[in-house]
Amino acid sequence: MEAELLTFAEDYLDCAGGDPKGKCYAFSWNVRDLFGIPLVEGTFADTHHTWNVMPDGRIFDGTHGQFDGGPPRFFPADAPGFVPR
Repeated sequence: MEAELLTFAEDYLDCAGGDPKGKCYAFSWNVRDLFGIPLVEGTFADTHHTWNVMPDGRIFDGTHGQFDGGPPRFFPADAPGFVPR
């Protein structure tokens, strides 16, 4: 499923113009509905943000590139900076 999520994220962002900024809620909502992965609203780096949490607790952040320019990726469940609401 990880490869499918990463491919979906890349395709989604490409169709959305490539810039992940401001797309976290819509993206996470789609991941929830298409893959059954719950979404979490909260903050990252003191900015409102939304991400998905895998069954094993890892964070899947398909729009994390808005913070560091990096690709969609997975983080450990206790990754610093992610603060659920």
